[in-house]
Amino acid sequence: MLIKNITYLKSDASPKGFRPIARFTIVPVEGFCIYDCTLVRAPDGKHLLYGPAGSSGQPTISVEPSLRRQIIDTIIDDMGIDNDGKQAA
Repeated sequence: MLIKNITYLKSDASPKGFRPIARFTIVPVEGFCIYDCTLVRAPDGKHLLYGPAGSSGQPTISVEPSLRRQIIDTIIDDMGIDNDGKQAA
């Protein structure tokens, strides 16, 4: 599995306190890509993984917890994101 095209997002938090941190592509196997995934920091400090937006607002991907943690950790490490969700200088 690869995580590609990681882009740090400098967005403000939503009214409920959720803040988009990064957008990226997941390549689970060669030849298959999931574009426009988003890493979001929740108000409690946890990081959440979202797949691309579906037309009906329904989830487009489901990721097993340990794999989700691996993806999140990879993005945080690659981007140098600190505990506040900010990219290190």
